[in-house]
Amino acid sequence: MRLNEENKRLNARVKGLQEEVVVAKASASARQGTMGTTSTASALEGVGAIQLKELEKSFAEQESLLAGYQRDAEKSFLTIEAMKKQARRYTDILAKTYGPNYETELGLDQENASSLLTTTKVLSATTGLSTPAMRNQRDRVRNRMSFGGVAAVVTPIASRVGGIEHGSVEQEDKEGQETDVGPSSADACAKEEGAVEQARHEMLVEYVEGVQTLLRRMEQRLLKRDYELEMMEQRAKEEKQLAEAKVDHVEKLISGIRV
Repeated sequence: MRLNEENKRLNARVKGLQEEVVVAKASASARQGTMGTTSTASALEGVGAIQLKELEKSFAEQESLLAGYQRDAEKSFLTIEAMKKQARRYTDILAKTYGPNYETELGLDQENASSLLTTTKVLSATTGLSTPAMRNQRDRVRNRMSFGGVAAVVTPIASRVGGIEHGSVEQEDKEGQETDVGPSSADACAKEEGAVEQARHEMLVEYVEGVQTLLRRMEQRLLKRDYELEMMEQRAKEEKQLAEAKVDHVEKLISGIRV
């Protein structure tokens, strides 16, 4: 990290300055006489002023880096808050559509282990196997989930699913025209309708499970990002305090020598 490198460089300069102070003290105490003492003090004062300016410059650079980290932390905080609001909107959509107990009613109490690919396939399948109201609601959810790139994959798969469903409907109509009307035909139609409804229900449940999985994963990412930002801010504060303490110590040493 750049801040660590700056801190190491600052530590090296402080160490060098401390060594020069020790050498200057020894040299000043060893020399006798007014001229020797005056020249040593002048040289020491000049060296101390230069080193102090360098330390002040390094400290200013470190302050600038810390300010940049603070701005990044604030931007990340705003991004996290926006993502949290987006997650709450997803939950509100599910609650308004299926009621406050939608998890229990749809059998979503257990933790779902489906991946993002499974969620994409479910979104595509439900595009052609839902009522108009459900389709409108699903489209709104899909548009709001476009940040994950899901919407880009849904359209081509959905068109294929819609074509398959359309072909199956035409085939059913054709078979219905060729088959004589009777008890056996009515039973077959009822079974087919039941199978279609069952398939729709299963796909709907899988779709909602996929949405919940995305919400849980996003919440985990938010918590992890919050922790990383807190740790980064804590490290920056500690390094800033350490640098300030070192600068104060060097200034006191230089002030003592000048006196």
